[in-house]
Amino acid sequence: MKESKWVVDEGSIWKVGDGESIHIWNDKWCPATPDNYIHSGHQSAHEVHYVKDLIAQDTNQWNMRLVYTIFSSSEARYISMIPRPNQRKADSLVWVLVDSGEFTVKSAYNMIMEKMKPPCSSSSAPHSQDMWRKLWKIKALPRCSDLVWQACKNILPVRKRLTERGLIEDPVCPLCGEQDETVVHAMLLCNEVKKIWFASPLAIQINDNEVTSFERWMCCMLSRGHDDGMIMVFTLAYVIWSRRNQWVLNNKILQLHEVIAKTNSLLATGLPDKKPQTLNDVTKCRDDCFNISIDASLRANVLM
Repeated sequence: MKESKWVVDEGSIWKVGDGESIHIWNDKWCPATPDNYIHSGHQSAHEVHYVKDLIAQDTNQWNMRLVYTIFSSSEARYISMIPRPNQRKADSLVWVLVDSGEFTVKSAYNMIMEKMKPPCSSSSAPHSQDMWRKLWKIKALPRCSDLVWQACKNILPVRKRLTERGLIEDPVCPLCGEQDETVVHAMLLCNEVKKIWFASPLAIQINDNEVTSFERWMCCMLSRGHDDGMIMVFTLAYVIWSRRNQWVLNNKILQLHEVIAKTNSLLATGLPDKKPQTLNDVTKCRDDCFNISIDASLRANVLM
């Protein structure tokens, strides 16, 4: 809850009722100012601390004489523009990112992603352009491709990045609790995640000494893997990130068999025109033949 408080603070503003819950200078309550805060009037000799101190108790309207005495002319005018209710009622916190004023997970996520965007993009490099073309040609579900793109751009809201921006205090991975949660750690290097990659039919082994970034790892995979295999890689990456979010947001962890089931479900959803390759597919042979199952490991033996 402590780590998510900044999201509420960033995306909400107080709607003034009786003014008893709203601190004049510490809370956001003035829609007309750029950041919704009041900045002038700190040095006033008047004993005012909460918005209720600016409201005339007999009329339930703004005490404009007091307001113009304390604050700058522009902020006093902004305060006068805030409508007063006909009847006394409690203050309420309003979510400003949607018209209804009610919190939605989607709008909060979009806000976080917007704040996580780097100030400039390096995608103009020739090798990057080639990689992006290969990435978007993979016929995975759009949500899976988008997640892989975000991971390659290093803009997922992992704890290390949130800590660097002063949004939370603890950068440690919520799954293993051993190392800082970077994008490459969350998607590849976490011991909990390595087990998932290796348990897949691709049997991908992640070597800490070889993998230095998710983008380089994915670039290598795209250059070596076939389309069907890459669809599975994209889908598994999406499930890995979803699993992490389930733990962080809902305190629920998907077990390995649940990860496989969810991945199979997404693979089936993304390939409606043919029978999808799932994580446990076995083709039955004729009665006069027998099956031979071969286990193999796909491993990128290059420095990434």
